[in-house]
Amino acid sequence: MKTSARIAVQLFKYLGASIAGTLVHYSLLIILIRSLSLKPLWASTSGAIAGAMVIYVLNYFVTFQSTRGHISASSRFFFIAAICTAVNGWVLNFAMTQMNLPLAPAQVFATGAQFSVGFAVHRGWTF
Repeated sequence: MKTSARIAVQLFKYLGASIAGTLVHYSLLIILIRSLSLKPLWASTSGAIAGAMVIYVLNYFVTFQSTRGHISASSRFFFIAAICTAVNGWVLNFAMTQMNLPLAPAQVFATGAQFSVGFAVHRGWTF
């Protein structure tokens, strides 16, 4: 398969893994706010961590079909995930406090901010 076609397939699978992880992220975000009255930043961060675990497994086995050992791949993945989680929190906070966006659009904005960077880094370095 040509490199460009392979990248397109990986991008599509990465999108699917990201959607699955985002569903976990947003679901936990809503549950933690409604059930435990957590502040949006903490609920979102908790959801992002849970979503990252789902995304790691799907990307390791499905998207990139990695042959890298789990210790190496997972440490790289979660290093980048930690950076992306911090970016998520920063963008969410900025969007809510400086742009005066409500939670839902602010969270969508924060999620979109990390998608393409995550794909490029994970494709080129993590897996």
